[in-house]
Amino acid sequence: VPGGIEEVGFLEKHLFGTFRNGLAASGEDFKKEASNYGIIHLAMHGVLNNENPILSSLVFSEDSSAVEDNFLRAYEIAQLELNADLVVLSACETGYGKFQQGEGVMSLAHSFSYAGASSVLMSLWQVNDFSTSQIMKNFYLNLACGSSKELALRKAKLDYLANKENQAAVLHPAFWAAFVQTGDIEPLEL
Repeated sequence: VPGGIEEVGFLEKHLFGTFRNGLAASGEDFKKEASNYGIIHLAMHGVLNNENPILSSLVFSEDSSAVEDNFLRAYEIAQLELNADLVVLSACETGYGKFQQGEGVMSLAHSFSYAGASSVLMSLWQVNDFSTSQIMKNFYLNLACGSSKELALRKAKLDYLANKENQAAVLHPAFWAAFVQTGDIEPLEL
């Protein structure tokens, strides 16, 4: 995803941590190392399975691994032990799924919460690569200025709408309103 590559490049310039793109980002490595990070940002394709939400997945680059199929499924995520203060799912339909009585909406975002993430930023429908990249960059800039997670997202959406370079067609809510934040809203030290 071109916008995802741009997002990761932006984050690498402004944050400390481990950053991986393309073949360097594998599902196998993610599962091994995810518990070591306080912020997890995944900019990739999301695949929704409406019939069986536990099979919904995030898609890593094809690396010809004999061990992994490069799909990180919801059931695999739920089995992780995460210590993340924030998981950002910059992908399509990561918060969409079936409602299950007593559990809520069974989705990729739900699996991250179940695995221990205290806050998840997710999307409710298919997202546009261009607008998502802009919103994510502004979200992190707002977090860096000390905003709470929910306020950082709100400001990022407003910044997107105020950007005079964006054409009227990309100001429709379908381009910017998909992302919502759940869980702990407290500010983070970046």
